[in-house]
Amino acid sequence: MLPGDTNQIVWEAMAPYKLHQRCAETFRKGNTLLAGDAAHLNNPIGAFGLTTGLLDAAHLIESLIQVLLENADSSVLDQYAEIRRSIFLERTNPLSTQNLIRARSNDPLNVQDREDFFRMLTMEKDAATILKVALPDYALSSTSKTTFATYEELTWFISVTKIDDWTNEKFTHEYKVVHASMTRQGKEHGAPTRHYTQYKNLFEDIPGAKQPGWNYVTSLVFPNMFLIHAGLQDAGYRATAGSHIFCRLDQQGCLTRKILTYSKGQENPNSPAIRVLLFHERCSSTDEFSRDWLESRAARFSADAKSDSRVQGYSLWQDITPKNSRYLFKDTLFEPGHWHEFKGVEAFDFTEVTSAKGFLSSRMNDITEDGAQTMRIVVSQPDVIF
Repeated sequence: MLPGDTNQIVWEAMAPYKLHQRCAETFRKGNTLLAGDAAHLNNPIGAFGLTTGLLDAAHLIESLIQVLLENADSSVLDQYAEIRRSIFLERTNPLSTQNLIRARSNDPLNVQDREDFFRMLTMEKDAATILKVALPDYALSSTSKTTFATYEELTWFISVTKIDDWTNEKFTHEYKVVHASMTRQGKEHGAPTRHYTQYKNLFEDIPGAKQPGWNYVTSLVFPNMFLIHAGLQDAGYRATAGSHIFCRLDQQGCLTRKILTYSKGQENPNSPAIRVLLFHERCSSTDEFSRDWLESRAARFSADAKSDSRVQGYSLWQDITPKNSRYLFKDTLFEPGHWHEFKGVEAFDFTEVTSAKGFLSSRMNDITEDGAQTMRIVVSQPDVIF
């Protein structure tokens, strides 16, 4: 590793390198913020310390820009400190410890794991192998306040609104025909999208809720966050579907993880006749649903769905859009969108519109928690593309 004739090197002193797995109690006190080795230490096997430190810096830069240049509240820095500390404790620390055990242990099971791991690194890699190796590391870059696994299935809700000077016929053709066909062909050629649904907004006014004015809502289900990012950067996607404009680009929506789905025995629970989508608005950049709230909400309204003959199903999703979504959508058609306005999405399924409106009217106080939750409601007719 050293240049030249190493026989000419005179060793003046040597000292053992001590391995550490340490983390500061907090990454922020007042105007002092910690990142990298100042914030956490781990063994060098796998370079997780370097990687995590660089990602600390990337998140800290974004946070400082918001506070110093965009007049954001200083609580953004508290978010940085909390999120990056949790990333180290929940990701870097266990992964780097696993690497150390893999490299040093003589236990037969660990030896076998080590041999399998290095064999996997040197073999010709298919997509599944690449994902197996890369996904744990990719989780280090998450700047979402919500902890999530990169293996976890995600549902991406996206508003679709007609371009102002387009005719309805042109808009319908570009979205319902051209875009649907391109997405279907992409799946046939290996794109990772699991499900694609177009929800047509029926523009039903519901007292106590906002009507967003979107023509449709797109719902895309992906295996994990990693594949969404990889897909958006794919040259083939950018040359075809990624360059096809079929709606206004000031889109709104969120990336979500499913908390619960209840279906009252429909033949196809993914394709109800009428689905009411409720997009819960944030009141601030730090407004998030707690785990207790999500569990309580899911239990209450799934029970209502079981007991109310009008309701055929209920679903709840939690927003897990990365805070640095500008990086996720960089240089794509989604970059101008607004991806942090909603903290969750709910859906109630019905057989017809009258039942949907009747249920919402009778339960709106419960749904909005007497006005504590503000939301945009879309009474929709789903069209499952695949």
